[in-house]
Amino acid sequence: VEFKRQPLTDELTVHQAGVIYFCAEMESIGVSELARLLGSAPSTVTAIATRLENRGKLRRTPDPADGRKVLLTVTEEGRRQRDEIERLSRDYTRRLFAGWKLDELRAFCRHLERLLEAAEEVPFRRKGDSQ
Repeated sequence: VEFKRQPLTDELTVHQAGVIYFCAEMESIGVSELARLLGSAPSTVTAIATRLENRGKLRRTPDPADGRKVLLTVTEEGRRQRDEIERLSRDYTRRLFAGWKLDELRAFCRHLERLLEAAEEVPFRRKGDSQ
């Protein structure tokens, strides 16, 4: 099963949890920006937002800057769910790295930081682009 589609709770997939988490962190956020943060297509985020709205976890409000767009915000129920998401995420991370020694974790973090820095500096070229 693709990671984003794995169940996180009885109610939520990892992807749905990401939508709730970012909506709670950002107070309100547009679908396109949220899709960019999640690395998903806007249509996927819209479908997830609809499901979460139907379950009372999100609401849509018109974007005051552009009436054609909507902003997603979490409801009180969504905010409570976010707290559970955070707890589950910390627990998952602890279990994921449970067998690692401290020096291994430090080395991993250094390499990950180096990779992220390189990713920011190296342009992405699609197939067929000239060098």
